[in-house]
Amino acid sequence: MTGLWIQSHEHEEAIQEIQGLCIDPEYQWRMATFDVDEGMMILE
Repeated sequence: MTGLWIQSHEHEEAIQEIQGLCIDPEYQWRMATFDVDEGMMILE
């Protein structure tokens, strides 16, 4: 498993940008986020 840790003051915008790359047909990467309140969430 490969992971990437990103800290941002604008985390919602950062997640949306990264998710846009993940759903690009050229890459088709899976993306998950983790937050202490909600736990692990796999984004589709």
